[in-house]
Amino acid sequence: MGEALAEAKDRSAVLVRLVEEMDPVESAELRTLLEAARSDRSGPDSGGAQ
Repeated sequence: MGEALAEAKDRSAVLVRLVEEMDPVESAELRTLLEAARSDRSGPDSGGAQ
């Protein structure tokens, strides 16, 4: 995936395509990881609002 993004002119389109091709289990795992990353960034040590 890193290579595809590095060579892409439209990185957003590449990400959309990769996500569209994921099976439901992979997309659920990605969603969980993204939500965890978002929570980490909005925690008390990050200066973000809770």
